Amino acid sequence: MISECTIDMEYAKEREEVIVKWGDYGKRIKDIRAVIAKFPLNDLVENKDYDISSCPYGFEE
Repeated sequence: MISECTIDMEYAKEREEVIVKWGDYGKRIKDIRAVIAKFPLNDLVENKDYDISSCPYGFEE
């Protein structure tokens, strides 16, 4: 099963096992063991240093 969640950066180390709360609040919530992994369908490099001024769509800072 693949699920997505938000984890504080201090705990976001690949291959670490964590326990996450899974379900809808107000309904049944289960503790699920999970292993942290990079999103499997995202092969893109990080773009935190992307120069937005070079974008052809007219975005400006």
